[in-house]
Amino acid sequence: MLTLATAVFQATRQNVFNLTTVANPTGPGNIDVAEFFNYRVTGWETDLTATPTDRWIINANLTLQNPRITSYPPTPANVGNFVPSVPSVLANAWITYLIAMPQQLGPLKASLGVRYRNGEYADVGNTRDVPGTPLFDAGLEETIRNVTWRLGVNNIFNRSNYVYAAGTGGGAFPGPGRTAYLRVTAKW
Repeated sequence: MLTLATAVFQATRQNVFNLTTVANPTGPGNIDVAEFFNYRVTGWETDLTATPTDRWIINANLTLQNPRITSYPPTPANVGNFVPSVPSVLANAWITYLIAMPQQLGPLKASLGVRYRNGEYADVGNTRDVPGTPLFDAGLEETIRNVTWRLGVNNIFNRSNYVYAAGTGGGAFPGPGRTAYLRVTAKW
């Protein structure tokens, strides 16, 4: 079975708050200045789910977007620049294999996936790049009656990554390194 969904979109945000650090004109040190701007994101996204056999599940999605500043009163020259911290490409792909278990346990799901967020800018002037990187994850999941447990590792190869470009002074927030987790949920 194959399922494909796709969409074209446009999103607009107005009066977005941005805090910019600038040199203090009256003394030592820097000061923070509040600024507001508008932007528009146009794009296309698609999702694919394939089940080539009763044991394999493939999920993939791709988003291509064009995030552009539409109004920036403090510095009009920034109109048309990319919006800080909004990547132009987001992609994910997961493959899951169902391992047969005794009937009272249900199938054990083994998954391997990759997440990608391409580079983005950390400032409205588009002078500071924040690199993108693919991150690989793996996990196991099983449901026994009404209890589901998940065990996994995110960012298996411990790659440097960033979850958000600050926009203030061109900084960025680092993403987590290799992270193992165990999650148990119950439904009554």
